[in-house]
Amino acid sequence: EVSFSNIDSDYGLDTASNLVGIAFDEREGGYLAGVIAAGIAASGTYTRVGIISGLPVPAVLRFTTAFTNAVVDFCPACEDSEIIVCHTFSNADDCGTLAAQTLLAMGVDVIFGAGGLTGSQGIVYAAAPTGTVVTSSTGTDFTKTEDPVYVIGVDSDEWVSTFGSGSVAGSEMVVTSARKMVDVGVQRVIGEFLVGIGGGRSLQMNVANGGMGYAECHEACAAFDSTEVEAVYAAMGTLD
Repeated sequence: EVSFSNIDSDYGLDTASNLVGIAFDEREGGYLAGVIAAGIAASGTYTRVGIISGLPVPAVLRFTTAFTNAVVDFCPACEDSEIIVCHTFSNADDCGTLAAQTLLAMGVDVIFGAGGLTGSQGIVYAAAPTGTVVTSSTGTDFTKTEDPVYVIGVDSDEWVSTFGSGSVAGSEMVVTSARKMVDVGVQRVIGEFLVGIGGGRSLQMNVANGGMGYAECHEACAAFDSTEVEAVYAAMGTLD
């Protein structure tokens, strides 16, 4: 019998006997990213954060809701977070870039891109230095007219993936990413299959078991004090 595992899936009680779903607690990753964003906004020009959301599916909603909750908790003086929902993960009609332009016009200190390629395109534009020509995934060229702001990625470490490990203009503005540790989940499932622990279940990945977290700050470590987010991360790791 061939065994399977599917990422970002929770099949509940109906999981087939040869299948394991790997689900992630996006609330934890979103909250950690929000703590960092709050620290930046608290001393920023506008005391406000922006969010570029992809399709409002449950995983995205968990990320963005937890993110905004953290901003409220850790920056009481901040304005309400601004969120623009793009009903696409593929940056259709350049929604991610246009959303970034709108948020920058509103006045935000940091932008969280939570929507696949849509969010990634948005934060690439937002982080780019003034005057940079940013070519979107649709092939459209946008000349950056606004000042760059700090940005936060999602799922993977976007400083590495989207910003090419520092090779893309604006990489110094990437403060972190809300990370799903997919490698940890996959390794765990494979190891369990190899020792005879079968399917019929879904694995719940979170901070406590090494499945959720936040990316390092790379070039932007001076942008915020990591004390608060480290304390929250430690507390999450000890929750039952």
